[in-house]
Amino acid sequence: MVASESNGQLVMRVLQLRALAKVDSETDKAVFNKYGDGRIFLTQIIYSGSAVANQTIKGKKERESVTTSLHSSNYPTKVIIVATR
Repeated sequence: MVASESNGQLVMRVLQLRALAKVDSETDKAVFNKYGDGRIFLTQIIYSGSAVANQTIKGKKERESVTTSLHSSNYPTKVIIVATR
């Protein structure tokens, strides 16, 4: 679940996840896509010791950013946050 504030109102969104590809990670990671329009979206969650990565399903706003980025040849930048224990 993601919470954000818009015009003084709290907006909650539920993230849908699906299994992606096999991974071999020793750390927990959150992977984001940053688009040329300045928007950043969570795209993957990887748990240490897990055999698969979980990928979020792109929502309407991210699909709009993808379309805009492709038309301007600005591909998303991956932003990875690694959790430490």
